[in-house]
Amino acid sequence: MCHGKSFTIAEGYVLNQLQEDYKSLVISGEKLIPSVYMICTNCGFVSQHALGVLNLLEKEEKES
Repeated sequence: MCHGKSFTIAEGYVLNQLQEDYKSLVISGEKLIPSVYMICTNCGFVSQHALGVLNLLEKEEKES
């Protein structure tokens, strides 16, 4: 990576799914990490950023 300071944000989101076992793939709606990609406009380096840590996810309403 070139350490450039100019990035663009990819349009859309990425859902990474955590797996219990690397030998098999389980597809479900659980254990997801919603993320966005930032792409260096000079070299194309892609960095991934988790939306939850950035407080960019909607808060789930707690049932009373």
